[in-house]
This record gives sequence, structure tokens and C-alpha cells, in this order.
Amino acid sequence: MSPASDSRSRRLCASTPESGLASPERTKWKYRAGTSNPESKTYETAYDDAIIKVDLDRERPTFGQIVATYKGTSDSVTGYDNPVCQNVGGTVWANGVIYGSSPTCGQLDVDFGMGPTLFTGANGDRYAAAAQKSGVLHVIDTTTMKPVWTKQLWPSMSFLGGNLARIAADGSTIYVAGNPGILHAYDGITGDEKWSVPLTGTPMKGGNVALANGVVYYVDDAVLKAFDAADGTPLFVSEPMPGSSIGSAVSVAEHTVLANHYGTVAAYRLPTGS
Repeated sequence: MSPASDSRSRRLCASTPESGLASPERTKWKYRAGTSNPESKTYETAYDDAIIKVDLDRERPTFGQIVATYKGTSDSVTGYDNPVCQNVGGTVWANGVIYGSSPTCGQLDVDFGMGPTLFTGANGDRYAAAAQKSGVLHVIDTTTMKPVWTKQLWPSMSFLGGNLARIAADGSTIYVAGNPGILHAYDGITGDEKWSVPLTGTPMKGGNVALANGVVYYVDDAVLKAFDAADGTPLFVSEPMPGSSIGSAVSVAEHTVLANHYGTVAAYRLPTGS
């Protein structure tokens, strides 16, 4: 591993996670993305294109039930209340050519491609952040399941692939890899942008952003990259490996950065004495 010579490079492989996640053990609620794009082609429910909240507390009468939902961007750009949609929408649609969509009903496949990232803000409230394939970034209050703020990161790419990268958070800032290839840092409560840096490769970004000891990591197609969480300064770029961020991942443990380069797993660690 050949990090930048800056003293900040000493933090590259530290193992102090700063995810700020609200774990199910503490909250006894489970949050996850809903059931993809609508199963029906002529209408959609509160569970489609949504984040759902499930009760995990065995002592509550609602244990195991969906107790609330947050509805993201609708999957129809035309609306379902039109005669063409209602008459043929359920039969004239393409699954495989245009994945899961219904052109006659204006469906474009804009579901949440990953689960939300949970974090506790400095005010003690708990939030969830998730990007949708419609190009919208959502931050919601997990108690009320209402939006705190939303932001259009990029126009919808529909079935071609939207924002699919899981978000990292440290309690005050969320770190988002979005289309068409930008790593953003936003204030988790206000939505104000703190910094952004360009990424490379394909415009459809997937995988996940990881955060540890003030360093942000992301597998940007062929390479693993590290950035200073405070200002986005690049700290490290690995040797290239064939791959795509859409099927990649990164995590930090035991002073080691583990990167899945689209099926090839590589471990990175600072040299002894660094």
C-alpha cells in the first residue's frame, strides 16, 4: 500500500469505525428498503419504492409487523389514472428488456437499490439515509418516518441503473457515492454540502462507502480510493484491478482495508512502522 506522504496517511488502516449506526439491538426496529419496483403494473402500494420499518421487539404486540413506511419517488412518471394504463398496463409490459417496467403506465424502475444507512445525529435523534434509482437522496426521521430533507443528485437513470451505493455516516456527515461519478459529503441534518470530489469509471455507482478513523473508502471501479473525511483530500489509490463498483464493496477491520474488486478480494495495510 502506497499512501500519500501526508501525515493523514497514518489513519488509512486504523480500525475505529465511525458509522454512527443505530443498531437493532439498541432500537429494536429494523429498517430496510421496500419491495423493489411495483409488482403490479397498474398501481403501486405504500410498500413499493419505499423504506419500511419492522418491529423487532418480542415484547410488543406489533412484533414482526411492518409498522410504518416512507414512500420514495413514485415509479410512474405519467400516473396510473389513464385509460391506456388501466386497460393494457397489466399485460403490455416488458420484464427483461426494460427491467420490471411498464411503458404504458409510465413505470421506469426507480426503486431503492440498497437498504438505508442509520445514524444518530448530534441532537440525539435517529435518522436513515438512502439514495434511490430516481436520483434522489432521502434522509428521514426514523421515529416519524417523515422526510428531513431530500436532494436530487442526478436525473433518473431508470433501468440503466440509478444511485446504488450504500451510504456511510459518522453522526454529523453522510458520505454518498452518486451518479454520474461524484463522492459527496453532506451535513446529515441540514443537507448542506461540505465537499465533493469526482470519481472515475462508469457513471452508475454501486457498492458501498466505508468510513473509519476519519478516512472515507470507496471501490471506484478498478481501484480502491481513500479520502480525508474532513475535506475530501485524496489519500490513496490502489493498483488497478478489473472490476466495477456496482459489484464491489469495502470494509475496515483489524487495521486492514478489505476490498472486493468485483469478485477479487484484496487486503490493504500500511507497512510496518508507518
